[in-house]
Amino acid sequence: MKTGVILLAQGFPSDENQLDQYLTNLLPEGVDGSSAKGELANALRKIGGECPQGSIIQKQCAALDEALPIKVYLGMRLWEPSIYTAVAQAKKDQVGRLIGISITPQYAKGSVGACQELLKSVGKDMEIIPIWSWASHPLFINYWASQIKKGSTVLFTAPTMEKSKAGLYQNELQETIRAIQKRVSIEAHLAFHSIVPIPEPHTGPDLWEVIKLLRKRENIVIAPIGFTSDDLELLFHLDRHFKKRTEKLGVKWTRLPVPNSNPIFTATLARVVHSVL
Repeated sequence: MKTGVILLAQGFPSDENQLDQYLTNLLPEGVDGSSAKGELANALRKIGGECPQGSIIQKQCAALDEALPIKVYLGMRLWEPSIYTAVAQAKKDQVGRLIGISITPQYAKGSVGACQELLKSVGKDMEIIPIWSWASHPLFINYWASQIKKGSTVLFTAPTMEKSKAGLYQNELQETIRAIQKRVSIEAHLAFHSIVPIPEPHTGPDLWEVIKLLRKRENIVIAPIGFTSDDLELLFHLDRHFKKRTEKLGVKWTRLPVPNSNPIFTATLARVVHSVL
């Protein structure tokens, strides 16, 4: 049986004109998305009007395709190319078995889980092999640990999520942090953030609340371990909004880069896929 890989992501549009369709895909039917649209549109304008996340994910997919001996397809749950499109193309290519791996390392019911469940539904007449998590893969841990100096105060961050959609999310993030701490001795904290307010109860603590607790530190290192590509949340909310507020407290802000198209990221995904081939 011919095997392929589908790289899974939530997805996000590149510009403001596409927000209506994105919010239609994201929100339950009947929910008013006008407030969320306003928040996202404002953030997009502040970073120059275009979000690079989609093009970065395309590059991540292309790099993984080059690294593996089998075809890699890109499928997004909330944007294009969709999981429906990817599965249709795989069937056209006579692929009978699909390995699903998310660009997000840590499992959460509402992100990785939702993508995998949709893949299972769309590819119901195929053999689907889901990879649920790679939160503590040695190469992924090495990517982050190699950027962090011993003794640093590190604030690890991830997207805020409704607790009903979180599942093992916070445990998975703590697993990543513990693995990094085995490599480098640091003062570690975890916090969550989202441009669009997330309904209570949601994962916590909130990023700004933790920053205020750390206001006597001279320097805070921000490590967004819940992200693997530069998106609107990072480029606006972290790099502009929170950075400005933190520096007003007299605290130096150092945000570490996320993997994007780093070869270590490609190698990590490739090794995880090889483990189930």
